[in-house]
Amino acid sequence: MKVIQILPLPTSSVLITDSRERKQRIFRYLTDSLTQRQTTRAVLRRVIIAELADREGYTWEQLTGRYRNNRTGQFVAESRIIAEVDTYHEKVVKPNIERITERLTNGNINVSQWQAQMQREIKDAHILSVQAGRGGKAVTTQADYGRQGGRLNFEYRRLDLFAAEIASKHGTDQELTAKQIMARSQLYSRGSRTAYYDGLNAAKEGAGFNEERRVLGATDHCQVCRDFEAEGWMPIGHFPSPGTQCEGRHNCGCDKEFRVRP
Repeated sequence: MKVIQILPLPTSSVLITDSRERKQRIFRYLTDSLTQRQTTRAVLRRVIIAELADREGYTWEQLTGRYRNNRTGQFVAESRIIAEVDTYHEKVVKPNIERITERLTNGNINVSQWQAQMQREIKDAHILSVQAGRGGKAVTTQADYGRQGGRLNFEYRRLDLFAAEIASKHGTDQELTAKQIMARSQLYSRGSRTAYYDGLNAAKEGAGFNEERRVLGATDHCQVCRDFEAEGWMPIGHFPSPGTQCEGRHNCGCDKEFRVRP
């Protein structure tokens, strides 16, 4: 069963092209109105994250653990990269999860089918996110993917419990409403943000960085993140990825900074 219907692109568009302007136009076409359109994960994998550096004109430098802008020669702010990942979560993963869950609550698919389709979305999001943090698919290692295996097993266990709850309460006075199921399903759309930081940690450590600190996001912060921030600079790997081991979980908007110990 196809999870997502294939979206016809304009006849003037070509997916594989050397033109950065053409790729940017395809990207805008795909993301400007994704709530009304449907597309394939394969297209999104190529255009949004896998071709991130090429589309934006960036080159990954392993020695510095950063992207460099080919036009200006300057380093790309890491906030710009995480913004790309967040765009992917908000405009691709979230709408896909909403469509899958609507099919469940509308009776078009059963719980087992919903769970399988959700697992595919979650897995794709983790793979793309870790690649973005690591510096691209070419430099992402089996060890990087292996770490995501542990993350995915955790997410799958949570999803399994959620699916069992939906099925067991169906037809009872405790049946979950469509609104409740949708709200809980949407939490999975940002879960892969932690994968970005897993990749970033590995990239920074490989580039010789040895200290990190927690940076609070612009939104409200939980006490756990405030405590992390108060610790200041610590050895790299000391802090968990934002969104783990804190009260905000997948809604955490905090960040990390890295440096070489003075």
